[in-house]
Amino acid sequence: MPAAFVFYLKRGDPITYLVSSASALFGGVFYPTEDMGSVINGLSKLLPITYALRALGRALLKGSSFADLLPDIAMLALFVVVLLPLGALAFRFAVRKARQEGSLVQY
Repeated sequence: MPAAFVFYLKRGDPITYLVSSASALFGGVFYPTEDMGSVINGLSKLLPITYALRALGRALLKGSSFADLLPDIAMLALFVVVLLPLGALAFRFAVRKARQEGSLVQY
């Protein structure tokens, strides 16, 4: 979806910085989400970075087997199934709007 913003607005996406910073904070990059309280822990379950970091930590630090990582991998696959079509639709919408406004020629 950030590509759709950049394509349509023709400048850097201002939302990407905010979303990536919030994802890092609430996803457990700086501090474990389990220690942040129930609200943030619940919010972190809506972010793909949470599952990626947890699987990475289990694999590298604990030496977990592939079977132990499957729940996190399955959640990441679910995010792909949901977010990839949404991103494609957003980009399609941005291209359509750029065509209607005549700004597609700039590319």
